[in-house]
Amino acid sequence: KTYIIEQVRAGETIHTVWLHPGTYKPISFDHPNLSGITWSGVLPPDVANGKVSKISGGLEVPRERFQPWKSRNGVFVASIEDLGVTKNDLGKMATGDCVQDCMHDKIGLSYGGQQMILSRWPNVNITVGNLSSSYIWTHADGLAGNTSFVMNTTKNPENSRILKWDLKKDISVHGYWEWDWADCYAPITNITQEGDLITIAYSNAPNIKKWARWMAVNILQELDTPGEYYIDTDEMLLYFFPPPSNERQTNADPIQHPVFLMYAPGAVINIPSEAKNVTLTNIEIADGKHTGISAVGVTGLTIDGVVVHTHGTHGIVLRGAKDSVIKNSHVFDTGCTGIIAQGGDAKRMLQGNIEVTDNRIMWNAMWKRSYQPGLLWGGVGNVYRSNDIQYAPHNCILGGGDFADGVDNLFEFNTLADCTFETIDSGGFYTCGQGGTSFINRDNVLRSNTFLRVRNTAGVGVQNASNQAVYLDDQISFWLIENNTFVDCHVASFLGGGRGNQFLNNTYINCGSVQHFDNRGMTFQKDFNDCNDVKPPMKTQCNTGVAQWMINKSPASDYWAQKYPDLNNITIDDPHLGYPSSNKIIGSRYCKCPEWLNPEVNEKMIAAWGSIIKDNEEFFNC
Repeated sequence: KTYIIEQVRAGETIHTVWLHPGTYKPISFDHPNLSGITWSGVLPPDVANGKVSKISGGLEVPRERFQPWKSRNGVFVASIEDLGVTKNDLGKMATGDCVQDCMHDKIGLSYGGQQMILSRWPNVNITVGNLSSSYIWTHADGLAGNTSFVMNTTKNPENSRILKWDLKKDISVHGYWEWDWADCYAPITNITQEGDLITIAYSNAPNIKKWARWMAVNILQELDTPGEYYIDTDEMLLYFFPPPSNERQTNADPIQHPVFLMYAPGAVINIPSEAKNVTLTNIEIADGKHTGISAVGVTGLTIDGVVVHTHGTHGIVLRGAKDSVIKNSHVFDTGCTGIIAQGGDAKRMLQGNIEVTDNRIMWNAMWKRSYQPGLLWGGVGNVYRSNDIQYAPHNCILGGGDFADGVDNLFEFNTLADCTFETIDSGGFYTCGQGGTSFINRDNVLRSNTFLRVRNTAGVGVQNASNQAVYLDDQISFWLIENNTFVDCHVASFLGGGRGNQFLNNTYINCGSVQHFDNRGMTFQKDFNDCNDVKPPMKTQCNTGVAQWMINKSPASDYWAQKYPDLNNITIDDPHLGYPSSNKIIGSRYCKCPEWLNPEVNEKMIAAWGSIIKDNEEFFNC
């Protein structure tokens, strides 16, 4: 591979590079001559049988290095001192914003093609699905300050183990501190005991609320469960408790699969904007410290039939892209987002023309749990079709609104299953109108999708709220939601105060509540509309001001004014300002759903606000 890249840089013309089964080092397409090349495995990836053309960011730890650790049965220890990795390479625990940041900069461990779990307490439940689906949290028994809490050893003697933790070893707490929809990491600054109460203090994270969920991570003393590992950065030692194998395991041969440090920083495959019309197909990309494939500002990229897994942050990052495709690929075991696919610019009305089709995305958000969806979308004129997205602790699909531009995007024939299982007040498909974006996400369509088991199953801490299969939050407007099927969801459809949304001919089976409808633009978000702060989106919370900016001051203002003349009428002079008007809920069919509409509103109120709700019926043979 190195020879080929050198030849291309020297000017030799190559159209296709065939990668025979084997393992190759990371690639950066950092030369214009690398445009137009197809990089293809000879066979479609068969990860289970090892017949793959693999580009790996991993650093293998030889099996013969592992020796039983005398301090705990089942745990093995290996030196990593002379493998070419430095203490700085290993990284540290990171902090950051509980919503926006991924918070990961620490080398992980993969084993048998699956990402292992950094040692923690409480432990994961290895009997439940994938390791990422089985996190177990404990709760703060009481508060000792804004960023400190107490644990009672009389109430739970297990809490006494906290006193054995070595704070010199970069231990962190990971918690849902303020809300059950936002988690983040924080370093422990002190542990003290008085009577039967242990106080834990932390820094660089939000204030804690009583009964908040938390766990502690990166603790050698808690390495006691199969699937866990710990790296002593001072001694350059890897401690590993291998998970059960289908093969017979003996002390003489304890490690049944290759063990990789997830080592390569940045991206295992990096495609900068100067490399155009690149194709990646039939390749496995694995074991990066950060990202699998990074493609920012690219044109004409095709990713077809790749397997991307065991990366510390994201699987595939496609940002600022144009005329690009991700299809027929499998992305799993990522620390944060599975696929980021964004292209196009609403302010300039530039089309992205991205297609994300027929992909399987699962077990994302293994490190940062919230706001790291299976699919993060955004832009103008993109298609997201026939994707299977499963097992997301927060959102399966997230984007638009205050996360990215959202104009003229199509979502169809996707399946979203087992989303939001660890969070609350969350959406399987979530978009939000904060940042003044409520009225400028236009012509987006969500149709013929299937939503399965969108509900919390892991318990809560500081909140009591619902989870929604489709969550149009904070007055996001002008969506068409049609011909979708909802099965076994907490709340199926949520209309959070927006206008011009259409819910047409959807089917609901065994959902707790079919339709939520509220008028928050008239109540606690009235200030979002009764304002005249004319600024670009994300520079203000003023929805009316952003609408005026788009039709009068944006680079594509003439287009916006002609295409969306209704924005001229969304001003502080509108007598129905803030009303959830012009919405349509028509043709819904629901079976075994105890609640048709949230009890705070009724159909008469909805009609009075200028919306239509009609021809919705209950059926019984389901």
